[in-house]
Amino acid sequence: MPSMEITTVVGCTLMCTFCPQLELRRAYDSAAPRQMDFDDFKGFLEKLPIDVRIDFSGMAEPWLNKSATDMLQFSLLKGHKVAVYTTLEGMTIEDAKRVIETIKEHGRQVEVLTLHLADNENNMRGFRFTPEYGEVLRLFMSSREDLQASNFSVMTMSGSGNFHSELESLVPKPAVPFRGHSRAGTLTDREIEPPPTPQNSFPLSCRSTPFYDRNVLLPNGDVYLCCMDYNLQHKLGNLHENSYLDLFRSETLRELVVVNQRPDFSKCSLCKSCDNVLSETEYLRAGYSPDGLRRKFLNLFRR
Repeated sequence: MPSMEITTVVGCTLMCTFCPQLELRRAYDSAAPRQMDFDDFKGFLEKLPIDVRIDFSGMAEPWLNKSATDMLQFSLLKGHKVAVYTTLEGMTIEDAKRVIETIKEHGRQVEVLTLHLADNENNMRGFRFTPEYGEVLRLFMSSREDLQASNFSVMTMSGSGNFHSELESLVPKPAVPFRGHSRAGTLTDREIEPPPTPQNSFPLSCRSTPFYDRNVLLPNGDVYLCCMDYNLQHKLGNLHENSYLDLFRSETLRELVVVNQRPDFSKCSLCKSCDNVLSETEYLRAGYSPDGLRRKFLNLFRR
């Protein structure tokens, strides 16, 4: 399924160890808005086909934007399927109640609801527990049976899966252990040692989608390749100016597809440094035809 990850803010206060926030801040246009305006969001959504899932995740905590709850409700009322990945940071008690009731009401449309919580190894470096945060988390945990239809789950960034000491009584069971990665070479934080960045010297395609249609939308309307592109290397277009189809006709994507089909490594493609790829042999086994993919993109470029 195609999706658009919504980055509601640029500049996340949580500064998680496996999230390249400094790289994003450096690469983002300093004159552009740091928060997505709700009216802009509604305009962006008008340009997205109804089968594009709206993912509230992106490159920062969605609820650091005070309009995030309104954005979620608007997406569901428009008929989009939705995924929600949140640390709950910035979510008020009133927000939490609205989000829970909205998800209950539109359960069939909400395909994922994941709470990303602080762990006991300080991987969420900007996290500070407050009584309000505790109450927001309690509301979600007390409603978990009603939220199971939305694949409700809880995770941390800890290899042990153990939660922050302030959260243990609210979330008693350890989460599934987390395995980090280099985020396609964009993670350069000196406080941690990320796994080695691969150098893929074979023809490849994205493991998540062979059509490169799981993209990221920034507050200024810019659309980038995917959630690994924190250096903002592959801009596909801008939804203030372009249609959704224009993104897939872009010269950026044309060049990326060509480089990814080559049997050598290149810094010109983020995918060549990513763990989440399929070799040509693998995506043949998965039922994808390389010739069919090439024809799909050529047809888009010719329109």
